[in-house]
Amino acid sequence: MRKCPHRSGFVLHRGAWEEILVRAQRALRGDGSKRSILLAALKACGNARELETGTLIHGEIEPERGLDLCVANTLISMYAKCGRMGDARRIFEGIPAPDVISWNVLALGCAENDEEELALELLERMKDCGGDARPNARTFLAAVKACSSLAGKEQGTLVNGKLVKVRALEKGSRVHSGAVMDAFVANSLVDMYAKCGSMENSRQVFDGMPAHSVVSWTSVMLGYAENGQGESALELFQRIVELDDDFSSADASIFVAALKACTSLAAKESARQIDGILVKTSALERGIFVHARASKSGWDRDICVASTLVNMYAKCGSMDNACMVFNSMPRHDTVSWTAMMIGYGEHGDGELVLKLFEQMQAQGCVPDSFAFVAALNGCICLAEKEAGTLIDGKVVKVQSVEKGMAMHHQAKRHACDSNSFVSNSMINMYVKCGSMLDARIVFDRMLQPTVVSWNALMAGYVESGDLTLVLELFTGMQLKGFLPDALTYVYVLKACIGLAEGERSLQLDGRRIKVESLEKSMALHSRAAASGLDTDMFVAGSLIDLYTSCGSMADARRVFDRLPLHDVVSWTALISGYAETGEGDVALELFRYMRDAGCSPDAQTFVAALQTCGSSVALASVKAIHADKLKGGLEDDEFLETSLVDAYGKCGRAVEAQQLFDALPRLDPPTWTSLIAGYSRQGDSKRVIEFFHAMQREGFQADEITFVCLLSACSHAGFVEKGKKYFELMLPRYRVRATLEHYVCMIDIYGRANELEAALEMLRNMPFEANAVAWRTLLAACAKWNNVVVAKVAFDALVELDQASAAAYSLMGNIYGSTGIKTTSTNWLSHKRQR
Repeated sequence: MRKCPHRSGFVLHRGAWEEILVRAQRALRGDGSKRSILLAALKACGNARELETGTLIHGEIEPERGLDLCVANTLISMYAKCGRMGDARRIFEGIPAPDVISWNVLALGCAENDEEELALELLERMKDCGGDARPNARTFLAAVKACSSLAGKEQGTLVNGKLVKVRALEKGSRVHSGAVMDAFVANSLVDMYAKCGSMENSRQVFDGMPAHSVVSWTSVMLGYAENGQGESALELFQRIVELDDDFSSADASIFVAALKACTSLAAKESARQIDGILVKTSALERGIFVHARASKSGWDRDICVASTLVNMYAKCGSMDNACMVFNSMPRHDTVSWTAMMIGYGEHGDGELVLKLFEQMQAQGCVPDSFAFVAALNGCICLAEKEAGTLIDGKVVKVQSVEKGMAMHHQAKRHACDSNSFVSNSMINMYVKCGSMLDARIVFDRMLQPTVVSWNALMAGYVESGDLTLVLELFTGMQLKGFLPDALTYVYVLKACIGLAEGERSLQLDGRRIKVESLEKSMALHSRAAASGLDTDMFVAGSLIDLYTSCGSMADARRVFDRLPLHDVVSWTALISGYAETGEGDVALELFRYMRDAGCSPDAQTFVAALQTCGSSVALASVKAIHADKLKGGLEDDEFLETSLVDAYGKCGRAVEAQQLFDALPRLDPPTWTSLIAGYSRQGDSKRVIEFFHAMQREGFQADEITFVCLLSACSHAGFVEKGKKYFELMLPRYRVRATLEHYVCMIDIYGRANELEAALEMLRNMPFEANAVAWRTLLAACAKWNNVVVAKVAFDALVELDQASAAAYSLMGNIYGSTGIKTTSTNWLSHKRQR
């Protein structure tokens, strides 16, 4: 019978254990010739992790006979396999002269029970012992496994673009340098170097082996696949095909490794839309080839190969093929069910994910931690589609959070809720559902949170706007000994960007600077640089965004210039920064440099460039970007389409904006608002009002910007009553709360209609502190109608806010001058000198 790779262990029924115990007890009452029965029984207990029976046998042996070396070694092995390293060490320390087997079984037990450093220490102690206890190949096998285990726990460091477990690699290299080699040690070295992220060393060991077994082929192929080098893994698979076309010497693990390599290729490939489905065509083609070879040799019927096929097809976007393989399987295990759930989850079908989870249990398959992770991701898919309900000022996805809570309770019943992967998925699920309280409860109950746990919670607080809590978590995680990774810095920098937006800027050296936020930015930048993370593309992009928010484009540019490579993310961040700070010429120049450097813009880059196109002079740039968008296959990007409508409108080309708007397959509120804004800038008030009502008829919700455009149109057209009516209905009918900008529009409407006293009353009674723009708008209206009384009030308020306001003095001078009363003009000049 073929055995699934990476699965081991066996279970004996209770009667068999009783028979072992009876036979062992008979041996104890007999003579030493029965010793082999005791050893066999202890080995069986160790292999099956049957601690209770093994302990009973040990208890019968030690008081009556004492322990000879062979029995002691077998007991060490049994206790180590059962996870009782304290007992194993106690027996080892009681041996007067441990031999090499004693050392080896203890070292291997340490390596397999999270005591890797002790396993390596035992190797060094053996070297000093000499005699019969000198390290042999099995000793080095244990040490290499310890290094592999250390690599699994270590956070990788980016070295020459590759994630390397530096400390584990150093220890592993030292072990390798003095190792006694055999085939088992060589295979373990291949695996260890792969886990450390050093495929060069792994391949070097592989190529130096005199002969390759299935294990060595599988180890190096899996190493390539798990280190994102699927192409190299498939090259080795092709070599196997050439050496052994019918795979007579292969087993399931070869195909599992090759299929994982295809999945690795899919992770890096950009999907193409085929019949409305996003498919990774190149990876899918390679996967079909491996599938055909597995079918030819009969290995496609192996449950592990079939489950990996399901996962591979799902990751390539071919759920039809995944279903075909799944339905053809004679039986399903948790792995195959989970692969299907993950596939549908990645396609956004949360309902089907949860349905599969129910079917899996109905067919008697017990979910494990990976299945719960897949099911929780299904709840996240549902949350992303749910509109949400406003509860205590927060948007909560009520239905999704209820399903997520039910899944949480099931995980608890199956004792999977303490698994870190499940806990992290729960945090993420509650975050996506808008229930930060539940996310925090899960986090606080975790016995061993990971950096992923901290990041998931930070992401939630960024999303919910609780930005100061993000900074508190950042401090807390470091106090508890956790090292922030690149994603941690991204979330913390996003929180700082949000805080910077709420800070008032100060005028320094001709620039508007957010001083407090800039100081925080520099401190965070310094910490990231000390960890070597400031050159990570996403961290650098966030730093550029943060410095932009603080008003310091010089610092943003320095971050950009220090990057060893510039990708589309960093270029886009810098272009957006210059666009947002009003340096459009620099932004467009950088956009051209980016193209010349061979970096292809994406939709966000085009949007950033379009932000700078605010006049007829930039029309050529808008048309060029429009053409590039069509060539780049970005026709379906709704945000870019909206930005183009807005850009044509800003350039005074409302007709082109209208044509683009009419051609769009789908419309959304921002697109309607962009078109309305274009007609508003052009002064076509009739069209603004017409499209506003069309927007309402189509069921789209107007926003603050829409109403600024609408009120501005009413002002320019002299539609005073219409303007008043729209303003009064903003909150009760349209659910838009008026801002200071809307009040300024209304003051302009009243001012143009010579209702200056009404404008002054509104200005005094509005729920905002009037700014210079509001008073200047009123003063300009007074100048139009020569209203000296209201003008004096507006002038005094404006000068109080800005004593150096040239516009205030100029307007007031015009008002006094237009009255033709010399004494009034003289008095005003005296008033100006006093100020």
